[in-house]
Amino acid sequence: MLILNSIKTLEESEIFKNWKQKHDKFYICSVFLIMDHVNESPQIDYYDPDKDRITNFVIDKNIKITEDEKIFKKEKHKIKKLDLSKVKISLEQALSKVENLLIEKYKETAHRKIVVLQNLEREVWNITSLTTNLNILNVKIDATNGDIVEERLNSILSFKDKQNL
Repeated sequence: MLILNSIKTLEESEIFKNWKQKHDKFYICSVFLIMDHVNESPQIDYYDPDKDRITNFVIDKNIKITEDEKIFKKEKHKIKKLDLSKVKISLEQALSKVENLLIEKYKETAHRKIVVLQNLEREVWNITSLTTNLNILNVKIDATNGDIVEERLNSILSFKDKQNL
């Protein structure tokens, strides 16, 4: 509910309504959230396909806006619209699936989670967990039916080894 409530709060705000009047070609493309028990303020991203730019809204006590940002993406990768009507699995349900994987399959505990709701050929919860054993578990969950689309567990140290090549 945190994500959908945050989007509703944003879209009902004056700052968003004023911005949207001037940026009618932008569409919602992702929601980003770092869960670390200190800062759990969702960032909602809107994309302009004409300029290949993004505007971020951070939903906290106040709404903060960062406009006209470059996008971190592969060259020629199309940023797809996020269709919220297809999101049937809540953030809480997706996190529960990841927690079960961590405990039952990997015998790990998460210290911090990074959550992205996005369209990667379908709406997915893309959840990355940093574990207390310094591993990174990335799980992509279909946001429509709850199926696990992909899961990968890597050691943080494996990223260091790749940088030294």
